[in-house]
Amino acid sequence: DGKGIPVRRGKNHKPFLIGACVFCLGACIFGGLTAGKPASARVVEEFSTETIQPEIISVWVPLDENQDEQNQIATYQKLAEGFERQHKGFGVDVTLFDATEFSSALDSMNGENMPAVFMNTLDERATQKASDLASLAFSIDNIYITDLDGFGNVMPIGCSVPVLYCNTHYMANSSRTISGGELPADTLYDTSAGDFITKQSTHQPQEQLKNFLADGSHPMLGSSDLFYQIQENGEISGAVRMIPVTTSDNACVLQYEYYCTVNADCPENTQKTGMLWLQYLLTEEAQTILFVENSGALPLHEKAVAKALTTHQALQVLSGLRLDSSILQEKR
Repeated sequence: DGKGIPVRRGKNHKPFLIGACVFCLGACIFGGLTAGKPASARVVEEFSTETIQPEIISVWVPLDENQDEQNQIATYQKLAEGFERQHKGFGVDVTLFDATEFSSALDSMNGENMPAVFMNTLDERATQKASDLASLAFSIDNIYITDLDGFGNVMPIGCSVPVLYCNTHYMANSSRTISGGELPADTLYDTSAGDFITKQSTHQPQEQLKNFLADGSHPMLGSSDLFYQIQENGEISGAVRMIPVTTSDNACVLQYEYYCTVNADCPENTQKTGMLWLQYLLTEEAQTILFVENSGALPLHEKAVAKALTTHQALQVLSGLRLDSSILQEKR
């Protein structure tokens, strides 16, 4: 029934029990985040698992070296068990690689040694023969991805929202304040927060900008997942506000991450099982495990998003915003 299948490390590593995590960034697709009601999911023709023979598929996951390995193992433990509970007889055999091992594994792929699913698309070899996901018919409700044709062969699993950070006051016992230089240079807009605010001033209320810069506040540009990281590492002194970056059409740009693909070289039954696994990763249960519990990014499931906004007070500023899936077409 798939239980007990180990999660293996790449060459020269001993097997682990089922477990790992999807904290690996993929390429980015940009969509929109607009105020209003949640978009209704377009239901793709549903396939019954009765048309798929129960199978245990291979899943390759490059380790995120910035995350604790044991936490990654524990997360995949939950995901694998949840998948097996929902789909009796199906299972996943996950292999984790560090960056060097993953590249070597891709080099040596053959008909007897290849995964059904790649949990990372940074290496083009993971997408060169990716299946057309829309052809692997399935149904998803309340997911902010409603037009699979807009994505083609890649499935985003998480997202982050670009935000401006601002220290509203500084702790009395600490002179340390976060500076823009401490943030990654490759932010979404590749510009300083000050420059961005200047560009936004034509359509942002002047009072908002004035308040943003008042009392020694230091605004910075980043993403919601970066905010988590800074908060977890204690690198912000004082109370910090987070405000979504808005544009002239009152929308926010959304950055999709954690891309997965299904291997088109696998038999059709294996591909459909791979799609079943990706479908599970988009459920409220899996999205909660991936993002609400681990604070990696925002979930894509409507209910899980609501839970994230409740769980993480800093994200409540986003609670009035909803995804507009009709914009999710542009791929960069």
